[in-house]
Amino acid sequence: MNPRIQRDISAQVVLKPVHIISPDDIANEFQKAGFRAGPLLANSFAITAPMALFERFLDVSLEITPKGEVHVSGRSGPARFELPLDKLNPAIVEGIQSIVFTPMPDFGPGGNF
Repeated sequence: MNPRIQRDISAQVVLKPVHIISPDDIANEFQKAGFRAGPLLANSFAITAPMALFERFLDVSLEITPKGEVHVSGRSGPARFELPLDKLNPAIVEGIQSIVFTPMPDFGPGGNF
């Protein structure tokens, strides 16, 4: 069994300020695909699933750095933490601003501060 594929990872679904579609409907779409959706906090909620589900559902290749950061393969800068929306149901894309992985803090042991 490949531990990379089985590892659970999380990303934040950031909603647009004006809700065109209900946050519950957006979360339900991810849940139907096999993600666990966290509670709505302000304008976002977390989705969690094995890395392989993220890759298959969003048709993307992901990498985990030695620090533990998850990012989109082949991208650089801040864009490497943002997942593409083009494979999602167009009905829910209307309400999503972005889906992002949170970069590791740049302070503490080994950080730049």
